[in-house]
Amino acid sequence: KSFNHMADEGQQSFGRLEDARRAADEANRMKSEFLANMSHELRTPLGRILGFAELLEMELEDPALREHAQTIRASGEHLLTLVTAVLDLAKIEAGRMDFNLSPIDLPDLLREVLAAQRGHAQTKKLALELVEDGLPPVVFADGMRLRQVLHNLTNNALKFTEQGTVTLRAM
Repeated sequence: KSFNHMADEGQQSFGRLEDARRAADEANRMKSEFLANMSHELRTPLGRILGFAELLEMELEDPALREHAQTIRASGEHLLTLVTAVLDLAKIEAGRMDFNLSPIDLPDLLREVLAAQRGHAQTKKLALELVEDGLPPVVFADGMRLRQVLHNLTNNALKFTEQGTVTLRAM
């Protein structure tokens, strides 16, 4: 083959690779847009489930049934955290991530995270504790995202701990 012929084949191959890259980039962009737009459709039914679980908790008099309703609510909150994480990743990829900064009662947030994880800890027969050392009572942060990070960290600690205690230490 001549040098010119080989150069033409190389340019054609490069052109096909470039076309494939553009198509992959477009498909990824469309996937990210789709997921970013799914937020409302996924969160609305989850919010209803959480609301009904909370109503059940308040109305049930039997402690065992109330505990089951609390487990449903805690599991729903965990699922909402996971859905939010997936949607946030899509928003980041689509360049549409927004942060909602506001004052957050940090000690309350930490206790809330542990309360949501308590069922998971009990299932694995693990102790779950919070150690607060010199925390400011209020911080300026995106509460939903901070809660999400703390849930993920605590959940992973519970997942990979076989026995003993998982401690959330905030300083």
